[in-house]
Amino acid sequence: MRREDEAAVRVGALASLTAPWVIRVAVTLRLPDLISDGTTEISALASRAGADPDALARVVRHLTHLGLVRQPRPGHVELTELGQPLRTEHPARLTNALDQENAFNRREAATITGLLEAVRTGQPVWTALWGRDFWTDQDQDQELSDGFDRAMSGFPELLATWISQGYDWASAQHVVDVGGGTGRILAELLTSHPRLRGTLVDLPRPAAEAADRFDQLGIAGRATALGQSFFDPLPTDGDVYLLANVLHCWNDEDSRKILGQCASAAAPGSRIVMVDQVVPAETSGLDQDIVETDLGLLLLFGAKIRSEREFRALGESAGLTLSETTPLVSRGGWSLLTYRIDD
Repeated sequence: MRREDEAAVRVGALASLTAPWVIRVAVTLRLPDLISDGTTEISALASRAGADPDALARVVRHLTHLGLVRQPRPGHVELTELGQPLRTEHPARLTNALDQENAFNRREAATITGLLEAVRTGQPVWTALWGRDFWTDQDQDQELSDGFDRAMSGFPELLATWISQGYDWASAQHVVDVGGGTGRILAELLTSHPRLRGTLVDLPRPAAEAADRFDQLGIAGRATALGQSFFDPLPTDGDVYLLANVLHCWNDEDSRKILGQCASAAAPGSRIVMVDQVVPAETSGLDQDIVETDLGLLLLFGAKIRSEREFRALGESAGLTLSETTPLVSRGGWSLLTYRIDD
């Protein structure tokens, strides 16, 4: 095959929409779980999955092509090592983000069809598709909100571990977790650092869930959950204001407002600690997670992953100086950025 033909074949494969959906179908039908549990005959697999036998055999054929399963003999299938993360019980929890019975996952998958419009306008497509902006939808649709929590399941705990280990909390007394969701990160911080007190700020629904979490963990005496918007004035008694996985869900104008509320609430000597993905200065060898997440943020929020320079400029617009940027992990650009209050 000529070199230009090889390039065309490769690009055609990259442009295919089939593989991502075959994987989602397999997860939604629980095929990896059924195979792992011993259902290896394709006809029996179709029966247990509630699928058409011929159609399922063709899905299995594509999964075999992808290397996720193998067929040791005709009509039988086994899960490969590569396919193991598609099991529900796998610690990676990929199934939570792929299952199309999840209301959030269905809507998120549909947004990719609006990428052309988003690139032309620079605006999110979620509102155009569903009639409400993402956060209003989350607040008013319990099924969607629950689906979002399931899709994100596991990541807040991982992020909490990075934050707990990646920052010197010994000198902190009271952390205000701005946009802290249902309290997983703050709970990990207070559990790992018994002298620390915390206040979580988020909308009433997640704040109520956070309060229940604090009570169940026995840390309610040191943790408070405030049900309010973080665009409103924040508590003024924190010495650390934490923004974990928050600003990359907001455009520049709203991000400046959020940082401005933190700056207004913080006393001299307080710190604003942000944990977010940072686009590296070098454009060669960019992390796949960064480039894909970046476009996903455009589709859902009209937001983006920012560079350190952009984070510095955002801080300056709110009267803050970026004093330190510390990478937390080797992949995904996750970093801890510390701002100080300008005198």
